[in-house]
Amino acid sequence: MAKIIEETATLKAAVTLFERERALYWNNPGYWRSYWDRGPGAHFIVMKLLAKLDALAALPPTGDAPYTRVDLNTVQKTLDGCREALDLDRQLQLAAQSIR
Repeated sequence: MAKIIEETATLKAAVTLFERERALYWNNPGYWRSYWDRGPGAHFIVMKLLAKLDALAALPPTGDAPYTRVDLNTVQKTLDGCREALDLDRQLQLAAQSIR
């Protein structure tokens, strides 16, 4: 179980770092040109991504308490948050491809 906790923490750190950089890249009105003027689609997805990353960063670490049981709910929330952040990034990639 310790290995799962360690790998989950590593995944959370990697996804958060990677997606923060991607969110800064995507959150550029000049990149989207007139796409944001036609509708809030991509900008809304960027804001959802930033909110998801904040929620993911706010989740408590799963392995900090040495004498308590592992909180599998937090592990699952962490994995779901990582998946949702990557899904939002994919939506932004598809939106970018549609305007090119």
